[in-house]
Amino acid sequence: MNAPDNHQTVLTFRDVAMTFPGTAVPIRALVGVTFAMEPGEFVAIVGPSGCGKSTLLAIAAGLRTPSSGDVTLGGDSVVGRPGKVSFMPQRDLLLPWLRALDNAALPLELAGTPRRVARARAAETFSHFGLTGFEEHWPAQLSGGMRQRVALLRTFLIGHSTVLLDEPFGALDALTRAQLHLWVQEVWHPRQRSILLVTHDVDEALFLADRVLVMSSRPGTIVREVTSPFDRPRRVALFADERFARLKADLLDALAREGAEAPQQ
Repeated sequence: MNAPDNHQTVLTFRDVAMTFPGTAVPIRALVGVTFAMEPGEFVAIVGPSGCGKSTLLAIAAGLRTPSSGDVTLGGDSVVGRPGKVSFMPQRDLLLPWLRALDNAALPLELAGTPRRVARARAAETFSHFGLTGFEEHWPAQLSGGMRQRVALLRTFLIGHSTVLLDEPFGALDALTRAQLHLWVQEVWHPRQRSILLVTHDVDEALFLADRVLVMSSRPGTIVREVTSPFDRPRRVALFADERFARLKADLLDALAREGAEAPQQ
């Protein structure tokens, strides 16, 4: 899959490979991963368990260094350079000794913004994330959906144009997850952030993304790309659309074929 020119893209992966030391033999997690995102695009990655999806995000976030290949942001390499994109891992990682507002403002403070200014900026965004009235709540007082909203608010508040989300809704119940799917469209689209989402949920990928990329079993690489034809804003009625059902069946078939392959070392 060819990557467009750097000046036209936000995030570009070029022939990314990752091998981890093993107890007997090295483990090849990724090989030849190449794709690019456009400004304001929402891309989802799905693939069999253990195919390297989270590792790929960690590399893009500058937290892991690939064995070979490069990841660039606007033409500049982000390999080994954390802080160039916003990254939300699978867990919300809210600090239990900080209230919701302070948790949201923390990255701004760590970046050098005075605490008063950071709190004010965070408070301004609470209404956009459906959190008005919960600013002074402790994390233990928030529902799972609320905690995820605070974590997402914190991720967006950092201000980077590219956002990486690693299965942010995977641990939520079906109703809360559906509500957050509707909500994330509202907070993403007006801001035109570019989002790269890793998920195991095909429904979620098709509902949220402009493109869905399918990864192979380990060593993971991109083997399929599906463009979502659905207009925005998307509503729950989309799940009953025949085109949605056909695309879902196609993706599930591709994943079943990849998952049936024996992992390679």
